[in-house]
Amino acid sequence: MPKQLKTYNIKLLIILILILAFLSLTLACFLWVFNSSSNKSRTPTWKPAKEIVNAPLLKKVLASASKNKLDEQAVKVMPITSSNGVHVFIFDFRSPQLCGAGGCLYQIYHESGKLLLQVMANPQLPPKEDLIRVSSRDLQVFPCLIFTQTTDIENIVSRTDYCFDSGQYTRFGETWTGVDSLGN
Repeated sequence: MPKQLKTYNIKLLIILILILAFLSLTLACFLWVFNSSSNKSRTPTWKPAKEIVNAPLLKKVLASASKNKLDEQAVKVMPITSSNGVHVFIFDFRSPQLCGAGGCLYQIYHESGKLLLQVMANPQLPPKEDLIRVSSRDLQVFPCLIFTQTTDIENIVSRTDYCFDSGQYTRFGETWTGVDSLGN
């Protein structure tokens, strides 16, 4: 084989290796970024309130939610942690006493005992739709929350953003999307 052809083949091989390395690195970076952002928008799971919330706060929440005695064992909570380690808790009372035509009562409390938001929401949603998701958007100390609800239009859900502002959660906006559409 002539020397020029060997040199050409070696250069071509080096270029191919560099291109493959660049593509592999690009793919790895893309997957890392995608995985990081999808992890951030994952919603914590519901847990029994008695296991997560301190007894005085749970007692206060139950007393403020209903004059009738609620089943402590049925109450679920979704803990949300702030960037500085403080918690807010989303309470799902799972009680027919706190449900009506518009849905059921959900309350969000700061770990100090301050009520931050009350929402009536219907938990009956299409499959794979979460009632409450944590948004990847952080406007303040706590992340925004997205409440998903069905609409009168088939396969369309509304997603209402509530963001922490001035010491409470405030309605920030609403979008309508197709079922299973991801929208943070």
